[in-house]
Amino acid sequence: MEESLPEFVDVTEEADVFDNDSRGRLRLHREALVEIRSGDDRVLEGQLRDISLDSMYMYIDGIVSDFILLDEPVEVNIFLERQGCKLTISVEGRIVRTDRKGVAIKFDYHLKWWPIFTLLPGVKVP
Repeated sequence: MEESLPEFVDVTEEADVFDNDSRGRLRLHREALVEIRSGDDRVLEGQLRDISLDSMYMYIDGIVSDFILLDEPVEVNIFLERQGCKLTISVEGRIVRTDRKGVAIKFDYHLKWWPIFTLLPGVKVP
């Protein structure tokens, strides 16, 4: 019996699921739960808005001023789930920007697992 192959997203055909940022980097708009953890075990959870090779932005419900310190090193855990399969990607980074909707994090190293995000369905960003 032949097993059917999974459907992959061709990001080159769907302009609403990616864009090039001001630095010329490809930024993918994807859905995933994200957890950031500080060195002293403070935890903040949110929803991924977009991700690139060296940074990401996540939505959070209100800015938690006692958690967010600019340039603070954090561990980022991105939880991916697709048809019952779960994958957690962990990466070290620093908080580089906050606004009223969320937090931007710059990774310490290029995200080696970034190609996985090209396989996930894209989402439109409001």
